[in-house]
Amino acid sequence: MKATDQSFRTRIETIVEQLLATSHAAAIAAIDQAFDRGKIPSKSKSVPSPKKNKTRTTVAYRTPKEMAEICERLLEMIRDQPGQGVAVLAPQLGMQTADLKTPLARLRQAGKIRSVGQRQFTRYFPVDDVQEDE
Repeated sequence: MKATDQSFRTRIETIVEQLLATSHAAAIAAIDQAFDRGKIPSKSKSVPSPKKNKTRTTVAYRTPKEMAEICERLLEMIRDQPGQGVAVLAPQLGMQTADLKTPLARLRQAGKIRSVGQRQFTRYFPVDDVQEDE
């Protein structure tokens, strides 16, 4: 091996060692800083419980009459526009999509609508009320 090749290798190894040492020192400093900030406070300090700081939100429940009206309007819309998703129906009712979860479940349970698809791709169809007599 030539002397220049050996000298070049030695320089590269020195630079790599310095780079590794610098990276190692930076990693140790970052770990020390992270653990210094995450120290557990002593018992003498008063730390408020996260539960005490939360304000309780009240949920406005719908009356049975309101629920029936929403279900009726929703059923009418599904009959007029079969195959639509809740993302289309909700704005037309002036509601959020989450607000229609219970009315849709009640209509399905009552056998007035059926759904096809899953999650955001769910589409709603009316169930034919006409049954043939045998």
